[in-house]
Amino acid sequence: MLRLENSDRDVDRKALRGPTNETVELAREVHKDYGNFGILLDEGHFPLMKEDPEKSLEMPKGLLTHIHMGNCYSKDSSKSHFGDKQLAFGIPDSDVGLEELKVFLRKLKEIGFFGKNCATKLPVISFEVNLGKNR
Repeated sequence: MLRLENSDRDVDRKALRGPTNETVELAREVHKDYGNFGILLDEGHFPLMKEDPEKSLEMPKGLLTHIHMGNCYSKDSSKSHFGDKQLAFGIPDSDVGLEELKVFLRKLKEIGFFGKNCATKLPVISFEVNLGKNR
């Protein structure tokens, strides 16, 4: 399986591929010719892209193959932990905490990621957590 991951275009990573709607549009085109092509969505990227994860998870139906559960910090770009540093969950003032994780997992269940709407036989979820000096 080949996967395209969404990312921010103008905050931290400044990637060529950008917001989820554009990632999905490109992936749909590629998937027409290559059935093993799908999308990886990263929970820690949504705050940096100023996207609502629940709305963004609705977009890639039939293409979603992998989820990263991650945290980020988007409030002050002068901080060393600003951006997509895969902060540990529970870092004060970070963007993704326990409540956001619960909402995200509920939405994945609602859209069928753990069943009929997963683009792979089994859903793939990984946690991206940097336990280094960002604590």
